[in-house]
Amino acid sequence: MSSPPGLCIAHEDTRSAAVHLAEAEAVRQRRYRHELGSWLLSCLLHAAAFVVLACLLMPIEDVTRPPAIVVIEPQESPLTADELIADSPELSLPVAEPSEAAADAPVPLVDASVDAAGGPISPTAVARAMARPHGQPAASRDRPLLITPGDESAAAEVLQPVQRHHGGGWQGRVGNRKGELLASRGGNEASENAVLRGLRWLAAHQHRDGSWRFNHQHGVCQGQCRHPGNFESTTASTALALLAFLGAGHTQLEGEFADPVYRGLYYLHRKMILREGRGDLQDGSMYGQGLAAIALSEAYALTGDETLRVLAQGSVNFIERAQHAGGGWRYLPGQPGDVTVTGWQWMALKSGQMAALRVDRGRFYAASRFLDSVASHRESRYGYQTREPRPTTSAVALLLRMYEGWRRDDPRLVRGVEYLARRGPSPKDIYYNYYATQVLSHYGGPLWERWNPRMRDQLIDTQATGRHEAGSWYFDHEHSEVGGRLYNTALAIMTLEVYYRYLPLYTPEVARQ
Repeated sequence: MSSPPGLCIAHEDTRSAAVHLAEAEAVRQRRYRHELGSWLLSCLLHAAAFVVLACLLMPIEDVTRPPAIVVIEPQESPLTADELIADSPELSLPVAEPSEAAADAPVPLVDASVDAAGGPISPTAVARAMARPHGQPAASRDRPLLITPGDESAAAEVLQPVQRHHGGGWQGRVGNRKGELLASRGGNEASENAVLRGLRWLAAHQHRDGSWRFNHQHGVCQGQCRHPGNFESTTASTALALLAFLGAGHTQLEGEFADPVYRGLYYLHRKMILREGRGDLQDGSMYGQGLAAIALSEAYALTGDETLRVLAQGSVNFIERAQHAGGGWRYLPGQPGDVTVTGWQWMALKSGQMAALRVDRGRFYAASRFLDSVASHRESRYGYQTREPRPTTSAVALLLRMYEGWRRDDPRLVRGVEYLARRGPSPKDIYYNYYATQVLSHYGGPLWERWNPRMRDQLIDTQATGRHEAGSWYFDHEHSEVGGRLYNTALAIMTLEVYYRYLPLYTPEVARQ
């Protein structure tokens, strides 16, 4: 039966309306998707523009300079070494002597997320690297930090030279080799007695926190010795004193001076600010950084103390980062270089290299270019920051050239050594004498044989013998006003240790190459 005509018309109208509604909805959906896509595309374009703008406005780090922030504030690294160790109750930190004042023993902050090689480590690993109970057996990869004097069980394990070198190494400081070198290279009983008296003076003027200060009168001396210095870096003064002990083969492990060396190294350990694998030991000056890095590298090489390796590597890393684009170093990281500060940093990197640490050889090449920039007289003499030659900076630079690899018969070196030999030892400038003596000693031959007795006997004759100053030195020179009696004494001792402190760079076999 057919539907009524009115009902058919209504049905058709209803279907037509539904079709129209469906088409309208489809159009609306297409428009929504189009608008959504446009909106998303707009968001992405705006975000990309924001990122590009931020990159353009962001300061670009100069990789030739260290980070602007070299001192870690508390909010950046809230954990101290003691707090890290507190997280590991089975470990105990070696106890240092109480400080004379709170300022004597600042507690640096340690970034526990990285080690000196730049790799991630845990807080517990940091704690284990920093300390372990005395007497506990030490595994080869987990040695104790700064073994307490008398701890023979642990000392026997780590008393092994890290690496043996035929030229410039440290193996002449101990055993029979020391006596052989002393006799064959021009030392004698009087020079060794002078070294011993000097070391005893240094030990007597150590602060209770383990440091030495250029103004030695603030400690136990109480003004009994004259001529205090005014240079503020305690890492520089402490490291300089430590180098005098280490130069004669004294470490923290044994002997008359084991305790002063132990406490001095512990002071440097406490002063280091470790961040992103770089150990800051400046304490106001790159002099402190270079000297401390040498002391830590030598102590590590002489003892094999694994934690000293971590500290030494960190200090070397900092020096590499602080080098100026021109190849030198100066008082602060990134400054255009001068020869004297560059000398200590170069020797710190060389010491790290000799101790089997990771050292970027490119740093030496850059430093060599800096020396080229201040050279004169056909590269036989050197200025401070310019080509105007000075005796002291010439002595520093010639020693660095020797370690750079200049042959003994290189005409530039021959002319330089002859220039120093003609001048002879200075009656007052111990800084010049320290470097020039090393140059002449490594060079050897008749020039050294004429230089040595004059330098050796002059130091023996000028050593103080009266009252509290006995065993020390002071020379009335412009450098002495800054470093004082401590500086003069440490350099005089190291000058008298020249016979065995470093093995000769030019053996007969090397000279013929």
